[in-house]
Amino acid sequence: MPRKPWRYIISAVAPPDGRGVDGMAIAPALCLGAFWVAGEPGLILIAMLMPLAVLILRPMRGAGLSAPSSQNDLARMHGFLDNVLVDCASGARNSICFAIGIDDTEHLRTKHGSRAFERICEQLADRLEGSVRTGDAIARVDAHRFVACIAAGNSVDLETGLQVAARLQDRMDDPVAIEGLTIYPSVSVGFCLASRVSGSTGEEWLRATLSALDDAQTVGPGGVRAYSTALLDRDSVHAQLRQAAMEALGLGQIRAWFQPQISTETGQITGAEALARWEHPERGTLGPDVFLPVLETAGLMDRLGDVVMQDALSALVRWREAGVDIPEVSVNFSAEQLRNPNLRDRVAWALERHDLAPKDLRIEILETVVAQHPDDIICRTIAALGELGCAVDLDDYGVGHASIAAIRRFGVSRIKIDRSFIMRIDTDAEQRKMLSAILSMAEQLGLDTVGEGVETAGEHALLCQLGCTSVQGYGIAYPMPARDLPGWARQHLSRLPDQISVNQMRGS
Repeated sequence: MPRKPWRYIISAVAPPDGRGVDGMAIAPALCLGAFWVAGEPGLILIAMLMPLAVLILRPMRGAGLSAPSSQNDLARMHGFLDNVLVDCASGARNSICFAIGIDDTEHLRTKHGSRAFERICEQLADRLEGSVRTGDAIARVDAHRFVACIAAGNSVDLETGLQVAARLQDRMDDPVAIEGLTIYPSVSVGFCLASRVSGSTGEEWLRATLSALDDAQTVGPGGVRAYSTALLDRDSVHAQLRQAAMEALGLGQIRAWFQPQISTETGQITGAEALARWEHPERGTLGPDVFLPVLETAGLMDRLGDVVMQDALSALVRWREAGVDIPEVSVNFSAEQLRNPNLRDRVAWALERHDLAPKDLRIEILETVVAQHPDDIICRTIAALGELGCAVDLDDYGVGHASIAAIRRFGVSRIKIDRSFIMRIDTDAEQRKMLSAILSMAEQLGLDTVGEGVETAGEHALLCQLGCTSVQGYGIAYPMPARDLPGWARQHLSRLPDQISVNQMRGS
């Protein structure tokens, strides 16, 4: 028997038999009874009244028996919340709206597939449906988030919210069995009391609740957060920042800056990594930690990546025209970009537009992306970029736990060792052993290496001794605008032996 679609239930208006036998099942009995009692006129009367009764009663049925659109779901939930707010305002009563979000959704989708993920969501939705009382309301907001509102009561407070949140987590964290596999989901919960809503509408209440959920999920799986005025202030600042960052991207204020990489053997410049910076007209230069999260939330990472790539390729052409040979530029590609099946063609077009070869662009991919997306479209996109002729770097190596097999499958030619493995290597013997093991593995696999975040002369010297191929960091050069790199390069090369510096300045 096909499974009934679950989208939206308001048990406050669902009839007692809403989950039992459908009322239409007694239609034959009604017809027979009417014919028995009143003959043909009775049968005609029933035939006329039955469709009218269905039309009248259908809106009262629990909508979990149908699958209205998400917009209808939220509109009906907004209406329910509006009514609860009115109820709470009319007396000394209170209510709570909860938002429940499935944690690590990207990992679940990648590991088990979209179909299995939807079945996980359905089972959790059923559990939530079974957890509400008559008078409560629940709705599914999107693929992995649900909301529930408890009926107004006289003894509803913050402690009630914490207790209900814990019960919801206990219920929804139970294992899920799908196709012979046992999956252990985790959910975070955010909630907002009606008495803490700054506005007067159900839409504002729901927005505050979802904001509390976002805050809960930032602290890790299984988080619980209550909405507060402090969170309101933070949300206001966040919204303003998001709008400003989106405008800055359109105005060209967010651009690529560049951090040089140098050879540990010769000191020659081996390349430059493109790093996004916001040249704010009032606050000065802002780092990616300020604007990357808001651009990611706004779904603009693909656009940002395209801006950085175009800036990097343009800069490389200008540097060479100025007589400074930078062998290549490195650009970090986000998971959102790598999901685009047309990325290979876009990169090829950008290289052709700037009259550059694929070897002039190095693709940097975070190790966490490689570790979490071993077999999907991301893998195929990276392979296509490698076939185009672009070298592939594995960035922040050591923090994402990518397997050696994954390194080979993705065609990685160089690993960038995370700063956390380089700090204090000149004073910490255990740290030095760990770094030596990474470099030894890379050598056995035929991979080049870059030490990231080099800040001291001691770190630089030890990386040279241990065989790291290249280094970058504040101890070499701070990130700089494209226009400043030629001057830095000339000054850096002037300190090298004459033959090396002349060769690089000539582009040989």
